[in-house]
Amino acid sequence: MDEFCLKEINKDVASTLFNVYLENDLKIKDDTSNLIFPKYNNGKIRISEQEARIIFLKILDSCNYCYSIETPTLEKYIFSVNSEYENPNKEGRSACTDICIYDKALNRVVNIELKAHIPKQMSFNKDFEKLFNEEKPTIKNWFHLLENKDSGTFKSLKDKFITATKEAHKKYPNKNKDITILFNICVLKPKLLFQKTLKYSNITDESINDFFENIEGWN
Repeated sequence: MDEFCLKEINKDVASTLFNVYLENDLKIKDDTSNLIFPKYNNGKIRISEQEARIIFLKILDSCNYCYSIETPTLEKYIFSVNSEYENPNKEGRSACTDICIYDKALNRVVNIELKAHIPKQMSFNKDFEKLFNEEKPTIKNWFHLLENKDSGTFKSLKDKFITATKEAHKKYPNKNKDITILFNICVLKPKLLFQKTLKYSNITDESINDFFENIEGWN
C-alpha cells in the first residue's frame, strides 16, 4: 500500500465520522454509515476511538483489503506499572496493534494505532513504542480523533507527541530506518483533518520539535 492510498483511506474515515456527528442530536446525517455516537445519561455524546475503528474496518472491507484487529505485536514489551500492559515477566510479552492491514500474500503492510481525546502521557508512550519498535511493516498509521479543539488542545497534543517520540526514539535508536508514520488528526467540530508523514531516518530532537510545532499547518 502506498502513501497516497493510505492517506485516502484516512480521509474516507474522517469524512464518514463527520457525516455521523451531530453535537446535540443523535441522528444519521446521510446514508454513508449506520454508525451513531451514543449518549451519556446527561445527554452528552460519547466520542471514542471505537467509532474510528469500525469505520476503518468497513472501508477496508469495501477496498477488499485483509485486516486483523487487536493483532499481537511481533516484538515483546515491558510497559511501566502505570500501563494497562503491566507484566512482571522481565522478558516482556506481546502487546496489540489496533488494526493491521495485509497484502494478498497476507504480509503485514500497515499497522494502525487509534487514539481519541488527550489521554495521559503513558497512553501515548506505549503506543509510540510499538510504532517505532515493530520493524514490520515499515508503514505505520496514527489516527487521532478529537471532538473539538480550543487554544490549548493542540498544544497539549503537541507536547505529548514530542515526549512520546523522543522517548521511543531514545529507547530504539537503531531500528529500521525505513519506518514511516502517517499522522492523522481528525477534529469533528469544525470538520478538519490534518495529515503529515514522519520519516524515521529524519528524526533528531530538533526535527521532532519542528515536526509537531504547527499541527494546524499540516496538509
